[in-house]
Amino acid sequence: MTSTWIPGLRPDPHQPVPERISPPELIEAAEREIGVQATWWAAQTAQRIVDEVTTRFRDSESPAMVTGFEREGCEASLLTVLIGLHKQIPSVSRSGSATESVHQSVHRGVAINTVLQTVWTCHALAQDALLTEVEKVVPEQRLVEEVRQLNRAMNGYITSYAGELIREYEEELALWKGRVQAEQLRIFTQLIAGVDPGENAEEILGVRLTDTHLVASVWSRATGHVPDKDGQIASFAHTAGEALGAARTLVLPQDDVTEVWWSWRSAPPSEYVARLRQLTRPTWMHVAVGTPERGAGGVLSSHQACLQAVRVGRRSEVLSLWPYEELRIVALLSADPEAARRFTRAELTGLSDADAKTVTLRETLRVWLQSGGSRTVTAERLFIALNTVSYRVAKASDLLGRPPGERTVETLLALELAHYFPDFLT
Repeated sequence: MTSTWIPGLRPDPHQPVPERISPPELIEAAEREIGVQATWWAAQTAQRIVDEVTTRFRDSESPAMVTGFEREGCEASLLTVLIGLHKQIPSVSRSGSATESVHQSVHRGVAINTVLQTVWTCHALAQDALLTEVEKVVPEQRLVEEVRQLNRAMNGYITSYAGELIREYEEELALWKGRVQAEQLRIFTQLIAGVDPGENAEEILGVRLTDTHLVASVWSRATGHVPDKDGQIASFAHTAGEALGAARTLVLPQDDVTEVWWSWRSAPPSEYVARLRQLTRPTWMHVAVGTPERGAGGVLSSHQACLQAVRVGRRSEVLSLWPYEELRIVALLSADPEAARRFTRAELTGLSDADAKTVTLRETLRVWLQSGGSRTVTAERLFIALNTVSYRVAKASDLLGRPPGERTVETLLALELAHYFPDFLT
Protein backbone atom coordinates (compact mmCIF):
# COMPACT_ATOMS: atom_id res chain seq x y z
CA MET A 1 0.00 0.00 0.00
CA THR A 2 1.35 3.39 -0.94
CA SER A 3 0.77 6.22 1.51
CA THR A 4 1.12 9.28 -0.64
CA TRP A 5 -2.12 10.58 0.83
CA ILE A 6 -0.77 10.57 4.40
CA PRO A 7 2.03 13.16 3.99
CA GLY A 8 -0.51 15.21 2.06
CA LEU A 9 -2.76 15.68 5.11
CA ARG A 10 -3.24 19.33 6.01
CA PRO A 11 -5.15 21.03 8.86
CA ASP A 12 -8.30 22.90 7.88
CA PRO A 13 -7.26 26.57 7.50
CA HIS A 14 -10.76 27.67 8.51
CA GLN A 15 -10.62 25.91 11.89
CA PRO A 16 -8.40 26.62 14.92
CA VAL A 17 -5.32 24.44 15.21
CA PRO A 18 -4.42 23.57 18.81
CA GLU A 19 -0.95 22.86 20.07
CA ARG A 20 0.25 19.29 19.62
CA ILE A 21 0.24 17.55 23.01
CA SER A 22 1.42 14.03 22.21
CA PRO A 23 4.68 12.81 23.78
CA PRO A 24 7.64 14.69 22.19
CA GLU A 25 9.27 11.50 20.93
CA LEU A 26 6.06 10.53 19.10
CA ILE A 27 5.74 13.98 17.50
CA GLU A 28 9.38 13.81 16.40
CA ALA A 29 8.87 10.37 14.85
CA ALA A 30 5.67 11.51 13.14
CA GLU A 31 7.30 14.61 11.66
CA ARG A 32 10.10 12.43 10.32
CA GLU A 33 7.80 9.78 8.84
CA ILE A 34 4.67 11.61 7.67
CA GLY A 35 5.61 15.29 7.72
CA VAL A 36 4.95 18.31 9.92
CA GLN A 37 1.63 19.28 8.34
CA ALA A 38 0.17 15.81 8.88
CA THR A 39 1.01 16.02 12.60
CA TRP A 40 -0.89 19.30 12.81
CA TRP A 41 -3.82 17.68 11.00
CA ALA A 42 -3.82 14.98 13.71
CA ALA A 43 -3.82 17.61 16.49
CA GLN A 44 -6.72 19.51 14.90
CA THR A 45 -8.71 16.35 14.21
CA ALA A 46 -8.18 15.03 17.75
CA GLN A 47 -9.50 18.29 19.21
CA ARG A 48 -12.58 18.16 16.98
CA ILE A 49 -13.24 14.51 17.91
CA VAL A 50 -12.94 15.08 21.66
CA ASP A 51 -15.21 18.15 21.45
CA GLU A 52 -17.81 16.12 19.55
CA VAL A 53 -17.62 13.18 21.96
CA THR A 54 -17.98 15.48 24.96
CA THR A 55 -21.05 17.12 23.39
CA ARG A 56 -22.61 13.77 22.49
CA PHE A 57 -22.32 12.37 26.01
CA ARG A 58 -23.50 15.59 27.59
CA ASP A 59 -26.57 15.87 25.36
CA SER A 60 -27.50 12.22 25.91
CA GLU A 61 -26.79 12.48 29.67
CA SER A 62 -24.59 9.37 29.34
CA PRO A 63 -21.47 9.01 31.49
CA ALA A 64 -18.15 9.79 29.82
CA MET A 65 -14.50 9.60 30.79
CA VAL A 66 -13.63 13.28 31.10
CA THR A 67 -10.26 13.66 32.78
CA GLY A 68 -8.60 16.30 30.58
CA PHE A 69 -6.23 13.80 28.96
CA GLU A 70 -8.57 12.52 26.23
CA ARG A 71 -7.18 14.71 23.45
CA GLU A 72 -3.63 13.55 24.08
CA GLY A 73 -4.73 9.93 23.77
CA CYS A 74 -6.73 10.60 20.61
CA GLU A 75 -3.94 12.59 18.98
CA ALA A 76 -1.34 9.95 19.85
CA SER A 77 -3.60 7.24 18.45
CA LEU A 78 -3.96 9.06 15.14
CA LEU A 79 -0.23 9.67 14.83
CA THR A 80 0.61 6.06 15.71
CA VAL A 81 -1.82 4.69 13.13
CA LEU A 82 -0.59 7.10 10.44
CA ILE A 83 3.05 6.15 11.08
CA GLY A 84 2.17 2.46 10.92
CA LEU A 85 0.25 2.89 7.67
CA HIS A 86 3.03 4.93 6.11
CA LYS A 87 5.72 2.41 7.09
CA GLN A 88 3.39 -0.52 6.31
CA ILE A 89 3.84 -2.04 9.77
CA PRO A 90 1.20 -3.03 12.38
CA SER A 91 -0.01 -0.09 14.47
CA VAL A 92 0.41 -1.25 18.05
CA SER A 93 -0.08 1.02 21.05
CA ARG A 94 3.31 1.35 22.69
CA SER A 95 3.34 5.05 23.55
CA GLY A 96 1.79 4.73 26.97
CA SER A 97 -0.45 7.69 26.14
CA ALA A 98 -3.38 5.93 27.79
CA THR A 99 -1.71 5.65 31.17
CA GLU A 100 -2.38 9.06 32.71
CA SER A 101 -5.97 9.23 31.48
CA VAL A 102 -6.71 5.77 32.88
CA HIS A 103 -5.07 6.63 36.21
CA GLN A 104 -7.20 9.75 36.47
CA SER A 105 -10.31 7.70 35.67
CA VAL A 106 -9.54 5.24 38.47
CA HIS A 107 -8.86 8.04 40.94
CA ARG A 108 -12.16 9.74 40.08
CA GLY A 109 -14.20 6.54 40.28
CA VAL A 110 -14.96 6.29 36.54
CA ALA A 111 -16.00 2.72 35.68
CA ILE A 112 -14.01 0.73 33.10
CA ASN A 113 -17.07 0.37 30.84
CA THR A 114 -17.34 4.17 30.72
CA VAL A 115 -13.65 4.44 29.85
CA LEU A 116 -14.03 1.92 27.02
CA GLN A 117 -17.23 3.54 25.76
CA THR A 118 -15.46 6.88 25.44
CA VAL A 119 -12.41 5.33 23.79
CA TRP A 120 -14.48 3.39 21.26
CA THR A 121 -16.48 6.51 20.36
CA CYS A 122 -13.27 8.48 19.80
CA HIS A 123 -11.89 5.61 17.75
CA ALA A 124 -14.98 5.45 15.52
CA LEU A 125 -14.81 9.19 14.82
CA ALA A 126 -11.07 8.98 14.13
CA GLN A 127 -11.67 6.15 11.66
CA ASP A 128 -14.37 8.19 9.93
CA ALA A 129 -11.99 11.17 9.66
CA LEU A 130 -9.27 9.02 8.05
CA LEU A 131 -11.73 7.38 5.66
CA THR A 132 -12.91 10.82 4.59
CA GLU A 133 -9.33 11.80 3.75
CA VAL A 134 -8.74 8.55 1.85
CA GLU A 135 -11.86 9.07 -0.27
CA LYS A 136 -10.68 12.57 -1.19
CA VAL A 137 -7.36 11.59 -2.74
CA VAL A 138 -7.18 7.85 -3.51
CA PRO A 139 -8.11 6.81 -7.08
CA GLU A 140 -11.30 4.78 -7.36
CA GLN A 141 -9.51 1.66 -8.58
CA ARG A 142 -7.42 1.59 -5.40
CA LEU A 143 -10.05 2.84 -2.99
CA VAL A 144 -11.38 -0.55 -1.84
CA GLU A 145 -7.89 -1.86 -1.07
CA GLU A 146 -6.87 1.35 0.70
CA VAL A 147 -10.02 1.32 2.83
CA ARG A 148 -9.51 -2.34 3.65
CA GLN A 149 -5.94 -1.75 4.81
CA LEU A 150 -6.95 1.34 6.76
CA ASN A 151 -9.71 -0.56 8.57
CA ARG A 152 -7.31 -3.41 9.29
CA ALA A 153 -4.78 -0.99 10.76
CA MET A 154 -7.39 0.81 12.85
CA ASN A 155 -8.90 -2.42 14.16
CA GLY A 156 -5.48 -3.75 15.08
CA TYR A 157 -4.63 -0.54 16.89
CA ILE A 158 -7.86 -0.32 18.89
CA THR A 159 -7.53 -3.97 19.91
CA SER A 160 -4.03 -3.29 21.20
CA TYR A 161 -5.05 0.03 22.75
CA ALA A 162 -8.13 -1.37 24.52
CA GLY A 163 -6.07 -4.23 25.94
CA GLU A 164 -3.51 -1.73 27.23
CA LEU A 165 -6.29 0.36 28.78
CA ILE A 166 -7.83 -2.59 30.58
CA ARG A 167 -4.46 -3.76 31.93
CA GLU A 168 -3.57 -0.25 33.08
CA TYR A 169 -6.99 0.20 34.67
CA GLU A 170 -6.88 -3.09 36.57
CA GLU A 171 -3.32 -2.52 37.80
CA GLU A 172 -4.03 1.03 38.93
CA LEU A 173 -7.33 0.02 40.53
CA ALA A 174 -5.56 -2.64 42.61
CA LEU A 175 -2.93 -0.13 43.72
CA TRP A 176 -5.45 2.67 44.28
CA LYS A 177 -7.79 0.58 46.40
CA GLY A 178 -4.87 -0.20 48.64
CA ARG A 179 -3.92 3.40 49.23
CA VAL A 180 -6.92 5.56 48.34
CA GLN A 181 -8.74 5.20 51.64
CA ALA A 182 -5.62 6.05 53.61
CA GLU A 183 -4.99 9.05 51.37
CA GLN A 184 -8.60 10.21 51.63
CA LEU A 185 -8.50 9.87 55.41
CA ARG A 186 -5.24 11.83 55.50
CA ILE A 187 -6.78 14.68 53.49
CA PHE A 188 -9.95 14.62 55.59
CA THR A 189 -7.82 14.83 58.76
CA GLN A 190 -6.01 17.85 57.32
CA LEU A 191 -9.27 19.57 56.40
CA ILE A 192 -10.82 19.14 59.85
CA ALA A 193 -7.58 20.45 61.35
CA GLY A 194 -7.82 23.58 59.18
CA VAL A 195 -4.73 22.61 57.15
CA ASP A 196 -4.46 23.10 53.37
CA PRO A 197 -4.64 19.54 51.94
CA GLY A 198 -2.65 20.35 48.79
CA GLU A 199 -3.41 20.71 45.10
CA ASN A 200 -4.21 17.03 44.45
CA ALA A 201 -6.85 16.78 47.19
CA GLU A 202 -9.88 16.97 44.92
CA GLU A 203 -8.46 14.37 42.56
CA ILE A 204 -7.80 11.91 45.38
CA LEU A 205 -11.13 12.53 47.10
CA GLY A 206 -13.24 12.71 43.98
CA VAL A 207 -14.91 15.69 45.69
CA ARG A 208 -15.01 19.36 44.71
CA LEU A 209 -14.06 21.22 47.87
CA THR A 210 -16.12 24.21 46.75
CA ASP A 211 -19.27 22.08 47.05
CA THR A 212 -21.55 21.74 50.08
CA HIS A 213 -20.48 19.10 52.59
CA LEU A 214 -22.15 17.14 55.37
CA VAL A 215 -20.12 15.00 57.78
CA ALA A 216 -21.54 12.19 59.91
CA SER A 217 -19.96 9.81 62.42
CA VAL A 218 -21.08 6.20 62.80
CA TRP A 219 -20.30 3.99 65.78
CA SER A 220 -21.57 0.92 67.57
CA ARG A 221 -22.72 0.41 71.14
CA ALA A 222 -22.71 -3.36 70.71
CA THR A 223 -20.45 -5.09 73.21
CA GLY A 224 -19.84 -8.20 71.11
CA HIS A 225 -18.60 -8.80 67.58
CA VAL A 226 -20.67 -7.26 64.78
CA PRO A 227 -20.43 -9.37 61.59
CA ASP A 228 -19.52 -7.34 58.48
CA LYS A 229 -19.67 -4.12 60.45
CA ASP A 230 -17.72 -2.13 57.87
CA GLY A 231 -19.85 -3.46 55.05
CA GLN A 232 -23.08 -2.53 56.82
CA ILE A 233 -21.81 0.98 57.51
CA ALA A 234 -20.74 1.42 53.88
CA SER A 235 -24.11 0.15 52.69
CA PHE A 236 -25.95 2.61 54.94
CA ALA A 237 -23.69 5.50 53.88
CA HIS A 238 -24.22 4.93 50.15
CA THR A 239 -27.95 4.27 50.55
CA ALA A 240 -28.20 7.53 52.49
CA GLY A 241 -26.20 9.31 49.81
CA GLU A 242 -28.68 8.16 47.18
CA ALA A 243 -31.66 9.15 49.36
CA LEU A 244 -30.14 12.59 49.88
CA GLY A 245 -29.16 13.07 46.24
CA ALA A 246 -25.48 13.47 47.14
CA ALA A 247 -22.99 13.87 44.31
CA ARG A 248 -20.33 11.96 46.25
CA THR A 249 -20.24 9.69 49.29
CA LEU A 250 -17.00 8.90 51.11
CA VAL A 251 -16.66 6.31 53.87
CA LEU A 252 -13.58 6.74 56.07
CA PRO A 253 -13.16 4.06 58.80
CA GLN A 254 -11.11 4.89 61.89
CA ASP A 255 -10.43 3.03 65.12
CA ASP A 256 -13.78 3.27 66.90
CA VAL A 257 -15.80 5.43 64.54
CA THR A 258 -16.40 5.67 60.81
CA GLU A 259 -16.64 9.10 59.22
CA VAL A 260 -19.13 9.51 56.39
CA TRP A 261 -18.84 12.50 54.08
CA TRP A 262 -21.57 13.50 51.64
CA SER A 263 -21.22 16.38 49.18
CA TRP A 264 -23.55 18.25 46.81
CA ARG A 265 -22.98 20.66 43.95
CA SER A 266 -25.57 22.99 45.48
CA ALA A 267 -27.14 21.84 48.74
CA PRO A 268 -28.82 18.81 50.34
CA PRO A 269 -32.61 18.68 50.55
CA SER A 270 -33.98 20.83 53.38
CA GLU A 271 -35.54 17.72 54.98
CA TYR A 272 -32.26 15.78 54.99
CA VAL A 273 -32.68 14.81 58.66
CA ALA A 274 -36.15 13.38 58.02
CA ARG A 275 -34.81 11.36 55.08
CA LEU A 276 -32.01 9.96 57.20
CA ARG A 277 -34.47 9.06 59.92
CA GLN A 278 -36.57 7.07 57.44
CA LEU A 279 -33.68 4.82 56.44
CA THR A 280 -33.42 1.37 57.98
CA ARG A 281 -30.35 0.84 60.14
CA PRO A 282 -29.09 -2.04 62.29
CA THR A 283 -30.01 -1.63 65.95
CA TRP A 284 -26.34 -1.35 66.92
CA MET A 285 -25.66 1.56 64.57
CA HIS A 286 -25.57 5.08 66.00
CA VAL A 287 -25.21 8.03 63.64
CA ALA A 288 -24.33 11.61 64.55
CA VAL A 289 -24.83 14.19 61.80
CA GLY A 290 -23.26 17.64 61.45
CA THR A 291 -24.72 20.54 59.49
CA PRO A 292 -24.39 21.22 55.74
CA GLU A 293 -21.60 23.74 55.13
CA ARG A 294 -20.02 25.05 51.94
CA GLY A 295 -16.40 25.12 50.81
CA ALA A 296 -13.23 23.54 52.18
CA GLY A 297 -13.84 25.29 55.50
CA GLY A 298 -17.31 23.77 55.51
CA VAL A 299 -15.82 20.31 56.00
CA LEU A 300 -14.26 21.56 59.25
CA SER A 301 -17.48 23.31 60.35
CA SER A 302 -19.68 20.32 59.59
CA HIS A 303 -17.29 18.00 61.41
CA GLN A 304 -17.20 20.26 64.48
CA ALA A 305 -20.99 20.23 64.61
CA CYS A 306 -20.90 16.45 64.18
CA LEU A 307 -18.49 16.13 67.13
CA GLN A 308 -20.96 17.98 69.35
CA ALA A 309 -23.71 15.60 68.26
CA VAL A 310 -21.39 12.65 68.92
CA ARG A 311 -20.75 13.93 72.44
CA VAL A 312 -24.48 13.98 73.15
CA GLY A 313 -24.99 10.60 71.48
CA ARG A 314 -22.18 8.92 73.41
CA ARG A 315 -23.60 10.23 76.70
CA SER A 316 -27.29 9.62 76.03
CA GLU A 317 -29.20 6.45 75.19
CA VAL A 318 -32.60 7.78 74.13
CA LEU A 319 -31.93 7.84 70.36
CA SER A 320 -29.69 6.28 67.71
CA LEU A 321 -29.74 9.14 65.18
CA TRP A 322 -28.16 12.33 66.50
CA PRO A 323 -28.58 15.32 64.15
CA TYR A 324 -26.86 18.44 65.43
CA GLU A 325 -29.62 20.48 63.79
CA GLU A 326 -31.96 19.18 66.54
CA LEU A 327 -29.35 19.06 69.32
CA ARG A 328 -27.83 22.53 69.21
CA ILE A 329 -29.24 23.70 72.54
CA VAL A 330 -28.73 20.38 74.32
CA ALA A 331 -25.13 20.19 73.06
CA LEU A 332 -24.48 23.72 74.29
CA LEU A 333 -26.14 23.20 77.68
CA SER A 334 -24.40 19.89 78.32
CA ALA A 335 -20.89 21.08 77.49
CA ASP A 336 -20.33 21.36 81.25
CA PRO A 337 -22.09 18.21 82.54
CA GLU A 338 -21.89 19.06 86.24
CA ALA A 339 -23.29 22.56 85.76
CA ALA A 340 -26.02 21.11 83.56
CA ARG A 341 -26.83 18.53 86.21
CA ARG A 342 -27.18 21.18 88.94
CA PHE A 343 -29.37 23.34 86.69
CA THR A 344 -31.66 20.43 85.75
CA ARG A 345 -32.17 19.24 89.30
CA ALA A 346 -32.85 22.78 90.58
CA GLU A 347 -35.40 23.57 87.88
CA LEU A 348 -37.26 20.26 88.05
CA THR A 349 -37.49 19.78 91.79
CA GLY A 350 -40.77 17.94 92.43
CA LEU A 351 -40.79 16.49 88.92
CA SER A 352 -37.55 14.54 89.08
CA ASP A 353 -38.63 11.02 90.04
CA ALA A 354 -37.65 8.17 87.73
CA ASP A 355 -40.97 6.27 87.84
CA ALA A 356 -42.88 5.85 84.57
CA LYS A 357 -45.72 8.20 85.59
CA THR A 358 -43.39 11.11 86.35
CA VAL A 359 -41.38 10.49 83.18
CA THR A 360 -44.63 10.66 81.18
CA LEU A 361 -45.59 13.94 82.86
CA ARG A 362 -42.18 15.45 82.07
CA GLU A 363 -42.39 14.38 78.44
CA THR A 364 -45.88 15.80 78.01
CA LEU A 365 -44.86 19.13 79.55
CA ARG A 366 -41.73 19.22 77.36
CA VAL A 367 -43.70 18.69 74.14
CA TRP A 368 -46.36 21.16 75.29
CA LEU A 369 -43.74 23.86 75.87
CA GLN A 370 -42.05 23.04 72.55
CA SER A 371 -45.44 23.47 70.88
CA GLY A 372 -46.00 26.93 72.34
CA GLY A 373 -48.63 25.68 74.74
CA SER A 374 -50.79 24.11 72.01
CA ARG A 375 -52.89 21.22 73.27
CA THR A 376 -53.71 20.17 69.72
CA VAL A 377 -50.10 19.93 68.55
CA THR A 378 -49.09 18.15 71.75
CA ALA A 379 -51.93 15.65 71.42
CA GLU A 380 -50.97 14.93 67.78
CA ARG A 381 -47.29 14.45 68.56
CA LEU A 382 -47.93 12.18 71.56
CA PHE A 383 -51.02 10.44 70.13
CA ILE A 384 -53.16 11.25 73.17
CA ALA A 385 -56.47 13.03 73.78
CA LEU A 386 -56.73 16.79 74.34
CA ASN A 387 -58.09 16.29 77.86
CA THR A 388 -55.14 14.02 78.64
CA VAL A 389 -52.76 16.82 77.61
CA SER A 390 -54.56 19.27 79.92
CA TYR A 391 -54.51 16.85 82.84
CA ARG A 392 -50.83 16.00 82.50
CA VAL A 393 -49.71 19.61 82.10
CA ALA A 394 -51.73 20.62 85.18
CA LYS A 395 -50.37 17.69 87.20
CA ALA A 396 -46.76 18.49 86.17
CA SER A 397 -47.27 22.11 87.13
CA ASP A 398 -48.60 21.10 90.54
CA LEU A 399 -45.51 18.97 91.16
CA LEU A 400 -43.24 21.82 90.07
CA GLY A 401 -45.09 24.22 92.32
CA ARG A 402 -45.54 26.91 89.66
CA PRO A 403 -47.97 27.69 86.80
CA PRO A 404 -47.02 26.18 83.38
CA GLY A 405 -46.47 29.66 81.92
CA GLU A 406 -43.94 30.71 84.55
CA ARG A 407 -40.20 30.35 83.86
CA THR A 408 -41.01 28.63 80.57
CA VAL A 409 -37.53 29.01 79.08
CA GLU A 410 -35.74 27.59 82.14
CA THR A 411 -38.30 24.81 82.48
CA LEU A 412 -38.07 23.77 78.81
CA LEU A 413 -34.25 23.76 78.84
CA ALA A 414 -34.21 21.63 81.97
CA LEU A 415 -36.76 19.25 80.46
CA GLU A 416 -34.64 18.93 77.32
CA LEU A 417 -31.61 18.02 79.41
CA ALA A 418 -33.62 15.55 81.46
CA HIS A 419 -34.98 13.97 78.28
CA TYR A 420 -31.53 13.25 76.86
CA PHE A 421 -29.73 12.72 80.18
CA PRO A 422 -32.16 11.23 82.75
CA ASP A 423 -29.28 10.64 85.13
CA PHE A 424 -28.97 14.42 85.58
CA LEU A 425 -31.99 14.15 87.87
CA THR A 426 -30.45 11.53 90.16
